[in-house]
Amino acid sequence: METIFVGLAILFIIGIILIFCGKKKDDDQKETQKYEEVLVQPQLDTLPTMTLNELSKFDGKQNKKVYLACKGLVFDVSDSEFYVGEGGYSAFAGKDCSVNLARMSFEVNDYNKYGQVELTLSERDVLDQWYEKYYSKYRIVAKISETKKDN
Repeated sequence: METIFVGLAILFIIGIILIFCGKKKDDDQKETQKYEEVLVQPQLDTLPTMTLNELSKFDGKQNKKVYLACKGLVFDVSDSEFYVGEGGYSAFAGKDCSVNLARMSFEVNDYNKYGQVELTLSERDVLDQWYEKYYSKYRIVAKISETKKDN
């Protein structure tokens, strides 16, 4: 009788191990697939232009879409919890936040100032890292036009 209990206990333990090892393998495969998906961006010369005033309408309040600009390109961040509602970066919604990202700040005076203020070499490096993150993760929908007039 004791042998049967020991045998059942061993089978139970083996079953638990197989279940968790299989789940871990599935989780690893899903994680790998997530990073293997490559976002294909549109050609920059085919993008529509958008003014900063037009961009401001995509703040998640006036429009369900949430856009932000970084280094002159407009990214759709609507699917990220960081930029919608009360997300940690929701203050960037509808704005060019390039200078804020470069300076790692939420200063209101830094919004929509890309190309108008001098950034240090270190700030430019930080901004480049943010740009690479956005470029690899979020779809580009437009480019900021400095010459297009707001209506």
